[in-house]
Parts: sequence; C-alpha cells; structure tokens
Amino acid sequence: MSYGDDFDPYAPPQTDVTASKKTGNFGSAANFTLSDVLSRSWQIMRSRMGLTIAMVVVYFVLANLMSAIAGSINNQVVKLLLTLANLVLSVFFQVGLFTYLLNLASGREAGFKDLFSGGPLILPVFFASLVFGLVIFGALIPAGILAIVLPPIGIIVALVYGVIAYIYIFTRLSQFYYLLIDREVGIMESLKLSSQLMKGREIQFLGLTLMLGLLNFAGALAFLVGLLITVPLSLLCLAVYYLGITGQPVADPLAIE
Repeated sequence: MSYGDDFDPYAPPQTDVTASKKTGNFGSAANFTLSDVLSRSWQIMRSRMGLTIAMVVVYFVLANLMSAIAGSINNQVVKLLLTLANLVLSVFFQVGLFTYLLNLASGREAGFKDLFSGGPLILPVFFASLVFGLVIFGALIPAGILAIVLPPIGIIVALVYGVIAYIYIFTRLSQFYYLLIDREVGIMESLKLSSQLMKGREIQFLGLTLMLGLLNFAGALAFLVGLLITVPLSLLCLAVYYLGITGQPVADPLAIE
C-alpha cells in the first residue's frame, strides 16, 4: 500500500462503519491518565462482558490447539509440522483478537467474526515480531559481554543495563502490532512509527504495564477465576491506550444518546 505526502498515520481511520456507541477522546492525546484508561476500559468491557471473555478464551484454545495435539504425538516430523501450524494459527487468531479489541475500544462494530480476520496480516505481524525480538536481543548483547568480561561488577552493571535497555526498547516499539492492524503500514514503518509515537511516554507505558500486572496478580489470587475478567480487561486497556495516544475516539458506553 502506498501513501501520499499528506498521509497521517495518527489520523482517525477512514471507515464506512458507523460507531455503535457514542465516542469521545480523553481530552487530548497528551493529558489522559492511566486511571482514565482503566475506567473507560472497564465501562466498555461491561457493555460486552460475555463476548469479550468468550473471545479471549476461544483465542487461547484455538491458538494452542495444535501445540497440545503435537505434545501427544511421538512422530517428530508430524510434531514439527503441527508446531509450525500452531505458530501460524497463533498469529492468525492473535491478530483477530486484537482487531476485535480495537474495534470494541473505538466503538466500531465488533463481533466474533473479527477473530477470523487475521489472514492478510499473518506475515507482516510475524516478521515485525521477529525484527522486534532481534532488536531487543541485539541491545542486550553488550550486557552479556560485560557479564563475561568484568565479573562480578560487570554482572551488576549488565543486569542494570539489560533491564533499562529492555524496558526502553520494549516501550518504544510496543505499539507496532496495533499500527499494523489499524494503519496497514509496512513492517519497518510500524516499528518506526511506534518509536515516534512512544517518545516521551516510556514511563507512562511502564506504569500501565505494572498496573495491569498487579491487576492480573489480583485475578490469579482469586483462585485463578479472576483472570477471566482481568486478562480480557488488560488487553482492552492496551487497545484503549493505543487509541488515546493516537488521539482517536474511544467508545463511551455511558454517553447519553
């Protein structure tokens, strides 16, 4: 896909689908809080609670089905083929799930069919994820060298450096997945745009991931049943956050028609 000089990757997407609910921004892409993200995500999820939980559960089952079958087979060739098939299906259904969450968060039509919409993005997402992993791995190589060359002080320095480098790169590139889905940009462009988009938001996104981590920890304490609520809510929070930082409208189920 090619774009003109006036293409804005952060402009609301052009669509013929009318939003199913009234929408509104958090005020501006710069001043919303993590509390805004969590509260709005909870409002949205409550409006489609059953479907959202079902989507995440079905995704988990379908994305791991081939892997489970492969584990029960002794033939190594068949096991390898099933493992590769599981990788493809995992990406396929993950794109579908993220598409559903993005549609739900933005107030557009969202349904079970979204789970099966990931076909065109399997390769872009796979290779972008591969590049994402290679960038992080490359950034951690100096830490490994320090740990080997200058023990024991080098180990401490390497640990501190490694954690900071991982968090920094992870946060800067974290939005490539939604950019691929939402903007249909290229592999390298999605990573570049994510880095631009997240510049100055590293601490905020780290706070979001810590908040969601604590949320899921609390869900796990509730005899794991709580995870049925906290995992879908966490994923929805990430979609709402993406919409917030790109200045796009976010569904508001409590808005008065």
